[in-house]
Amino acid sequence: MKRIQMKNSNERTIVVAFEEFIKDCKVKNLSSRTIKYYNDYMVQFTKFLNTRQIVNTKEIKYQVVDDFILALKDSNVYKDITIL
Repeated sequence: MKRIQMKNSNERTIVVAFEEFIKDCKVKNLSSRTIKYYNDYMVQFTKFLNTRQIVNTKEIKYQVVDDFILALKDSNVYKDITIL
C-alpha cells in the first residue's frame, strides 16, 4: 500500500494540512466515499491530538500515531482490520 506523504514540509496546522490533503484527493479524482472515510478518521485523529495539545504537523511523531491506533483498538468501536 502506498504511504501518504505531504508534498511540502513547511510547518502548518493539522487543519490546513488536512485541507491540502483533501484537495489533493479531489484533484486525483478519488471517490466521495473515500474522501468521507478519510474525513471521518481525521475527526477522530483531531480529537485525539487535541487531548495532547498538538496543533502543528511537526509535532506528530510515530509514538503519537501508535498511541492513536491503540486508542482506536481499545475503544472497541472499530475492527482491527479497519484501523490498519
